[in-house]
Amino acid sequence: MSKDAYYFTHDSNAKDDPKCALLIDQLGMEGYGIYWMLIEVLRDQPDYKYPLALLPSLARKYNTTPQKIEAVVRGYQLFAVEGGVVFMSETLVKRMCAWENEKIRRSLLAKKAVEARWNRAKELPQKCDSNTDVLPMKYEVIPIKENKRNINKKIIKEKSPRSPKGEVDLVSLKDQFEIFRKRYPGTKRGLDTEFNEFVKKYNGHVTEIVPLLLPALENLMRWREQAAKRGEFVPSFANLKTWINQRRWETEYPVESLNTIDDEHKTSVKFD
Repeated sequence: MSKDAYYFTHDSNAKDDPKCALLIDQLGMEGYGIYWMLIEVLRDQPDYKYPLALLPSLARKYNTTPQKIEAVVRGYQLFAVEGGVVFMSETLVKRMCAWENEKIRRSLLAKKAVEARWNRAKELPQKCDSNTDVLPMKYEVIPIKENKRNINKKIIKEKSPRSPKGEVDLVSLKDQFEIFRKRYPGTKRGLDTEFNEFVKKYNGHVTEIVPLLLPALENLMRWREQAAKRGEFVPSFANLKTWINQRRWETEYPVESLNTIDDEHKTSVKFD
């Protein structure tokens, strides 16, 4: 596991933030724990966003209820909801962008330092040849070869986000895919058949694609509903296999913006 995997900055006094203080007052430390669980889940996503439709799955996995997670997401202004489909933490996004920029800056500085050392090493023999007070010496710059096997392992880790145990969590991905498959209205086959063919076709990119499927489908269904109300022609759904093979989750539809703030979630929710 790379040293920066699953990393994000965390203020030691986050609990004293007024929003978190209200959360703890109303939902107790369980609510505060749910908040940080959601932050960690968002950190593991490629775009730091997570589908609202998967909140029940998180509730089962972490032994809580969908209602409590929904209350934390919507009730304390700790998260932002986009299009009624996904939620995110604006604070986390800002911190991760700053961290990624700093990481790139340090990488560039390191490369410049290596270049400078390399140039000095090449100039050293010339300086020795021009010095008449010492005997000339020959210097050979020997590049260090990195083990090819280690390079391949590094590439695999970078291409395939992994669980804390170092393995791709296909079980969790399959659960997410099944939620999407059940939601898809078109003709479809069984879960094992659809998921196995999907993994085989997009091997190496499954972890990046799966979180995009359900939001793309929700966007498509909203567009179809709005187009039907306008009296426009709405084609029937393609077979799920065709939809996936043609990468239709990448298709963008002109959907009218929705008011994503639900007033009923603004009210305080308190659990025993």
